Amino acid sequence: MKAHLLCVILLALTGKPASAATQCTCPKILASGEGNTSCSASEANGRCTVDYNVFSEREKRAIGFLERARVSLNFRPEPEKNIFEVWSQLQGRRTEDTIDTILIYLTVALSAQENTSNLDGVAQQLSETLKSRSVSEQIVQAFEKPSLDQVDDRLRERPPENRSLERLSRVNGRIVRGCVEFYVGDVWVMFKAAWSPYRLMPRCGK
Repeated sequence: MKAHLLCVILLALTGKPASAATQCTCPKILASGEGNTSCSASEANGRCTVDYNVFSEREKRAIGFLERARVSLNFRPEPEKNIFEVWSQLQGRRTEDTIDTILIYLTVALSAQENTSNLDGVAQQLSETLKSRSVSEQIVQAFEKPSLDQVDDRLRERPPENRSLERLSRVNGRIVRGCVEFYVGDVWVMFKAAWSPYRLMPRCGK
C-alpha cells in the first residue's frame, strides 16, 4: 500500500522559549515531521498525518470529529492559545479538563485522516482509556507544570530514559513526561508537547 504523509507545520511565536526541533515520526510508515511547536500525529490505513500547533482551526476539526463520534467533552482549550498558556490555565482545574485537552490534541492529526467516520470506534476507545482512573492520573502527572528545563544539546548528550509500550486500560501505549501515544487496534496516535524532554526522539521514546 502506498504511504501518504500529510504534514502541516505552523511555526508561531509563543512568548516562551521553544525547542529547536520537536520530532514526530509515525511507527510504520516512513514519514515524519519536524517543527518548533507541539505536535499531533497519527497513523491509520497506510496514511501518516502530522500536525504542528498552534492548531487553531485544527482543534475545531478535532472537536467536531469527537462530537460526531459521540465523545463527551466538558472542556475545550481556547484554540488561539499556545500550550504554555493552556497549561497555565489548566493549573488547579479538574483532572477531567486536562484529559479533555489531551484527547483533543491527540485527535488533531487523527481527524485529518481520510474516512474519519470509520474511526468513531477509535475515538470512543481513546476517550474511555484516557478517562479511566489509572491512565488519567498518569497523564496529569506527565503534563504537570511544563517548563523547558533542559536544552537540546544536553538532551542529545543525555536523552531521557526510554520506556516501552505497555498495556494501559484496553489499549497499548506509553505515557512519559510531556508525551503520550496509544495504539487502538492498528491505529496509532501521539501528542508531544514542545517542552517534553522526549521532543528530540521520534515518538515518546525510541
